[in-house]
Amino acid sequence: MAYKLKLIRGRSYASLTVLVKAQNPFVHVTSKSAADFLVASKRFELVETPDDESQASGKPKDAPDAPDESWTISQLTAYAAENDIDLDGARAKADILAKIQEVESAIDYGEDE
Repeated sequence: MAYKLKLIRGRSYASLTVLVKAQNPFVHVTSKSAADFLVASKRFELVETPDDESQASGKPKDAPDAPDESWTISQLTAYAAENDIDLDGARAKADILAKIQEVESAIDYGEDE
């Protein structure tokens, strides 16, 4: 299993084992020490760990199907990215959650986004 990290600072990052560019800011590493090193560089944030039950979804363990207040900002942004939801500059947790819920309610009712 792999640790999934996202480049959050800088346009790119390169090492002997990792090459990440802003166009595709995600990287997978297999060792905890590599993940810890990249997070400690303050250029990456941890998105998923092998312990996550819902490895591909970005949802917390035992989470409801839809995002709610219990989700972290990282989980909400990962969910938005995986579901092609444009957060339109939202940075605060409440704003991100509101944008996701707005888009999903429009989809539920067949409205345009």
